[in-house]
Amino acid sequence: MTALRKVGTEVDHPKDKDIGHSFGLGTGTSAEGRIVDAIRFRKTTRNRRLTNVYRVVEDIQRQLWVKV
Repeated sequence: MTALRKVGTEVDHPKDKDIGHSFGLGTGTSAEGRIVDAIRFRKTTRNRRLTNVYRVVEDIQRQLWVKV
């Protein structure tokens, strides 16, 4: 997680005391409902990344326009 954060990647990695790392819905554990949180996190971070990409593209377009 530290390496991902160092390169600017947003990371959400909640830890549960009663379960280890696993895949699945977490039904009946403290991770139950986590899939909803994961989807919400993905949508939020994706929108931020896309906004940043659009800004970079606009900056490049402005720079190219000035040089022409």
